[in-house]
Amino acid sequence: PPTARVPPPILAYHQRGQRISTSRRQNTMDAHILEQHEIFELLPTHGKVVTLDADLPMKHALAALASHGATCLPVWDSALQRFVDVFSCTDLVDIVLFAHRALAGAGAPPAAGAAAGDAQTALERCHLRDLHGLKRPRPAGFLMASVDDSMLHGALMLKQHALECLPIGDSACSSSLLHLLLPEQLLAFLATLPELRTSHGLGVAEMARECPRVPPRLPELRTRHSPAAARALSTPV
Repeated sequence: PPTARVPPPILAYHQRGQRISTSRRQNTMDAHILEQHEIFELLPTHGKVVTLDADLPMKHALAALASHGATCLPVWDSALQRFVDVFSCTDLVDIVLFAHRALAGAGAPPAAGAAAGDAQTALERCHLRDLHGLKRPRPAGFLMASVDDSMLHGALMLKQHALECLPIGDSACSSSLLHLLLPEQLLAFLATLPELRTSHGLGVAEMARECPRVPPRLPELRTRHSPAAARALSTPV
């Protein structure tokens, strides 16, 4: 029977090197495209940012995520008068693990209803400001990007800090929060760029269409908000 023709090792190594070189050139082109667009282009035309107070009980914070259909919401500290954190669905997993460890540390058997009730009561007494006591998969604190930053800068922040969303303000150290940028929103915008579709074909666009929660591309002709309007848009509700 005929056998498959196996390329020589040198030829196979050369082909792998070509693929790696092509991939690097493509990444450089994508980075250049991202640098040419500002995060401002990703802001919604209208909308307010729902903000949670740091003294809000944990159970009410979870209810707020569910009622607003959000995956993450910013946390405002009234004492410090600034945003201090972002509460997300991933924190729910950390909370469950915290309750499990509390039960295991108490040495309570599964049928010990009293111990389980004590752990649940302690968990319900937790507030959002107590999140720093949990072991979270991302760095604590509040990271923010500016509307004037490039999309490349925003994408790098999402990746390097393993963020589920990126807070956007009128400046990188502003107390006015305009939007929480989700990775799929960035993907949906990029899928509509002609230069990116030309370099990647339809793969990126098809990937964006599979995301159920991505918005359509925002209008290109926009007017920047004044500082007063920016503060009004970020008013806690």
